[in-house]
Amino acid sequence: MGRLVLHWVRYVAYLLAAVGFYIVYEQWISFYLLLAVLLFPLFSLAVSLPAMLGTELMLETEPEWLLRGEVCTVSLTASPGGRILPLRRSECLLRRENLLTGERKVSSPVFRGVSISQVWRESFPAEHCGLLSFRAERAVVYDLSGLFFRRVPPPTPVVRMVSPLDCPPDPLPAFPNGTEGHGAPLSLRGGGEDYELREYRAGDALRSIHWKLSAKAEEPVVREIQPPRKPRFVLSFDLRGTDAELDATFDQLVWLSRRMLLNGHSHRLCWLDPETGLPEERAVEDETALWDCVLLLFSAPVPKHQDTDGPSRSLSPWGERPDWHYHVLPQNRASQKDGDPE
Repeated sequence: MGRLVLHWVRYVAYLLAAVGFYIVYEQWISFYLLLAVLLFPLFSLAVSLPAMLGTELMLETEPEWLLRGEVCTVSLTASPGGRILPLRRSECLLRRENLLTGERKVSSPVFRGVSISQVWRESFPAEHCGLLSFRAERAVVYDLSGLFFRRVPPPTPVVRMVSPLDCPPDPLPAFPNGTEGHGAPLSLRGGGEDYELREYRAGDALRSIHWKLSAKAEEPVVREIQPPRKPRFVLSFDLRGTDAELDATFDQLVWLSRRMLLNGHSHRLCWLDPETGLPEERAVEDETALWDCVLLLFSAPVPKHQDTDGPSRSLSPWGERPDWHYHVLPQNRASQKDGDPE
């Protein structure tokens, strides 16, 4: 709006000069000059109005799928809607924000003399994982004289994910029932039959009676075999730290989760909510579920400093130790507690 005020100040100065010239020199040329100065704003608005009403902005980025470290290019196109008529300028504010890290930047694209479509571009490296949000705000277009303006509807915001790199932890862990990594293959706890005890009911087979407990209880006690449960595998991590630490955590987490899926192991991702400190978990049955979880994690900012003690290293959403638990550490080294071979 500062430019608009400046243009009006200049116009008023020109108008006062034309009035003064007419007063001291009352001839036809001074009259027509004053008349031209008076009518110029209306003439400028009339010839620019169709293009002002038709001006549209379009926001795009490329590539659509970004890996951390790649260069992202954002482009903003100003189009007068096919009307080749003079405009002074068009401008807006372009806000870029990483929703995970909270990093923000504001640019001010300017299109001068917009009579045909013009494109403004800016390239930058996507240094950290997260969701990049692009929004154009306060878009205005000025007529030929710069005395009148119209607010342009903002373009549709664009959101792009900056995906982690494939970076395995060092050293590699011993996967469930596998031989990868430097550790020995892990065996799942509870390999025998699971059962529960209950009172004898008519029709129960005699071989299901637990004779020793029945003798102690002085009444028949039946051992009922439970169906085998599905193994419970957990990948936990700390949703906190610096931007570089978050990058290292997500690099390893995605690599580990995809390797688990490749080995046929569905699992759960577990972490502590950075705001409430409460346990959060998401089931990962396939890569779609994995990326849905990553999208969820990337959608909210992470505090830079937290006082939460006891990260999700011991986290277990089932109220008991899982069959296999791996905790991801940000410094490219993961620790494995539950499931270490004895």
